[in-house]
Amino acid sequence: GDTDGGSDTPVGLEYDVSKLPEMRKAFDGPAADLEPATDRWGTWLSGYAPIKDARGRAVAIVGIDVSLAHLRREESNLRHEALLTFIHALVLAVVASWLITRALLNKVHVFSRAAERVRAGDLDFQLASSGSPEIRRFTEAFNSMVRGLKLNHDGLMEQATRDMLTGLYNHVYFQERLTTEIESAAKLNQGLCLLVLDIDHFKGFNDTWGYSIGARVIRQMADLLRQSVRPGDILARYGGDEFAVILPNTDMETGRAVAEKMRKTIERY
Repeated sequence: GDTDGGSDTPVGLEYDVSKLPEMRKAFDGPAADLEPATDRWGTWLSGYAPIKDARGRAVAIVGIDVSLAHLRREESNLRHEALLTFIHALVLAVVASWLITRALLNKVHVFSRAAERVRAGDLDFQLASSGSPEIRRFTEAFNSMVRGLKLNHDGLMEQATRDMLTGLYNHVYFQERLTTEIESAAKLNQGLCLLVLDIDHFKGFNDTWGYSIGARVIRQMADLLRQSVRPGDILARYGGDEFAVILPNTDMETGRAVAEKMRKTIERY
């Protein structure tokens, strides 16, 4: 039979297959012509398969002729479908690439802005964790880095404002804070007291017992003063054996009472 609606070859028609090697191979298994053949009905490619009897012996073959024009139409359709598939895949790939690139650039902009804020000194800033697992891991690493910077910064700032011997505020911080408290008291029309004190005869004590024992006395004095100040008072080591206390929002009478409490605490000790 053929694929273009032509006449079927009558059953039982004899063929001389001596010059048709592919047709002869069909008795051993399926075979097909390697080259198309042309006759009065057109140009064809033929395929064959054996017909076997009950014992499995090939006793005949069946063949089908496929028009070369039909094959070319099918090939053209396949090429057309393949081209459309390729174009669709290419468009999808471009769109997906654009979306992924846009998402990544958005994240890059977010991290860039975050880095600028941290560089400007905003060490309390933290990025919200969102996106893919990789982005979330990067976000957590960034936030962890900022927390570490903040801890280091706070530690350095704390060290810079503290006296190494006593742990009280140092002279530099005291001066800065005194200026701030004076301005605040004037603005709010509040009282402000300042206490300045030193240890009696400390130079003679140091000369007699040595600087190591003198340092212990200064530390003991700092501990006693801590017990006497109120929450919100600013206690500092002014230098040597001198100490200073800023009493915000305090009138003269209250300031005298705080000073007397300190004196009595040291006297009892």
